[in-house]
Amino acid sequence: QPELRLLGWSGAMLLATAAGIVLKNNADRIGPLVLALLMAIAAAGCYAFVWWKRRDASLLHDYVLLLGALLISADIAFIESQFRLLGEVWHRHFLIVAVLHGVTAYLFNSRVVLSLAITALAAWLGVEWRGGTGVMGGEELALRAFTAAAAVLAWRAVNRRETFTRVFEHFAANLAALGALALLEPDSLPIIGALLTIAAGPR
Repeated sequence: QPELRLLGWSGAMLLATAAGIVLKNNADRIGPLVLALLMAIAAAGCYAFVWWKRRDASLLHDYVLLLGALLISADIAFIESQFRLLGEVWHRHFLIVAVLHGVTAYLFNSRVVLSLAITALAAWLGVEWRGGTGVMGGEELALRAFTAAAAVLAWRAVNRRETFTRVFEHFAANLAALGALALLEPDSLPIIGALLTIAAGPR
């Protein structure tokens, strides 16, 4: 099923990207509040569909759930960019997203949404890739990556859902490798970007 998983993940990402483009192109015409509500309704529809069909769970449902989670992530980021509800601590919206996706992952037993939760947690801790050479200093990034890896391992230690164990191990290993690479020469930056991309991929 790896091909189906890749197809489902790619489809969810494309739809979420299309929704983001709609947000960007129509914010002035429709209004940010209406767009935020529409995104929330669309995400709620995805969650409701999966909950309604939970007794007949399939691979499709996991990626409908992923789409809903991506829409929620985009909606929260959009709301924060428009209304600045968190002010100077705007980056805390990553923590909100991490908690929301973590709860969703356990509620629906979804490894793919757990991946989003861990990615958001790492982003809250400051692990990010901006493309090109737009990455923070190597030592700072390494410290943040090692901190994120430790946080993921701590989460794994208290986790009681066996199906999630490999997801935690995968992310902890990638974050630790990222931290090590960040201490190397600038030539390693493309590898760092690739690692962050792979870490957020389908599980």
